[in-house]
Amino acid sequence: MRHPVTAGTSSEPAGAQGGQSASAEAGAMLSILGALAAVRTAASPARDTLVPCGGWTKTGPVDPVNVNATFHITSTAPPYVLCLREGQAVDEYVKRHGRWMDCDPLQKLMRREKGVFVDVGANIGTCSMMMASLGHRVVSFEPTPPTFVALAAALAGNAPSPSWDVRLVNAGVSNESGAAVIQTQPGNAGGALTTGRSEQGEVHSSAFQFAVPRKFAIHNGWQKYQISLTTLDEAVHEHVDLMKLDCQGHELRALQGGWNLINNLGVDIMRLEFFPTGIRQVGDDPVALLRFLDEAGYRLFTQESETTHPVPPSSFAQFAHKFRDGYIDLVAYASERRETKKHRY
Repeated sequence: MRHPVTAGTSSEPAGAQGGQSASAEAGAMLSILGALAAVRTAASPARDTLVPCGGWTKTGPVDPVNVNATFHITSTAPPYVLCLREGQAVDEYVKRHGRWMDCDPLQKLMRREKGVFVDVGANIGTCSMMMASLGHRVVSFEPTPPTFVALAAALAGNAPSPSWDVRLVNAGVSNESGAAVIQTQPGNAGGALTTGRSEQGEVHSSAFQFAVPRKFAIHNGWQKYQISLTTLDEAVHEHVDLMKLDCQGHELRALQGGWNLINNLGVDIMRLEFFPTGIRQVGDDPVALLRFLDEAGYRLFTQESETTHPVPPSSFAQFAHKFRDGYIDLVAYASERRETKKHRY
């Protein structure tokens, strides 16, 4: 089950919280837009507007993760609005630096002036809002209820003009649709793990047949949420210029659910986090992810700052072993043969 929110429309996200009448809600929106308009002209790094955004929904209490969240203005060019929470890793970084570092490379990877960008694991929307502000069409997936509230608030806070084309989907991307449990890391609500659709759906570090690094080990402090799952083939029905995947080890299953998108409609470039511990925590093989991309006709490269290095198929096992306790960003480029095939559709 998907819960889209499109620029220029309103839709209640799953796990909605908050409570206002329609008239009060309209008045609050006008107040927020006025405040944002006043500060946008003099935006500075992570400028706090002091406008609350953590309860940007209709029913129930505000999730503790979102308490005291406020709209901030980034220092990017152009600047955009994010709903930033307290004590969360990504949010606090953006407050200090005015941007999220992982989004910067996406501008260079997008080949078209007005392209299609798919964001799998959007978190609070740092990359989705940036790409939308640059004029690209955006499809953004985020499953965790309180994080999706912040994402939806960010879209509303930007008061997008008709030129913005953004669709938010309150669901995780997997190899099949359905329901699941997701577990979020304390202090990093975007660091969430799910095994996907199953009877339990939970990830248990104690059940693994390998040593989980302490910083990634699940414990009782992790928060559990019920979420919806969808697939790329169910949700995306057009050619994609650039897709970002950051779903904490669920990347293989997300791609398995996008066979038609990848093989028929086409995805030119993917940027994904390669996180072997997370991949193994959800029950998959890190090497299998690399092989999937290779067999789908993609050339793989690591990306560290301005430096890229090829990852040939012959090195997949060694590469996965090297980063077994860490992670690294990968860029996957579709082969010329695949891009030629894509243009027939």
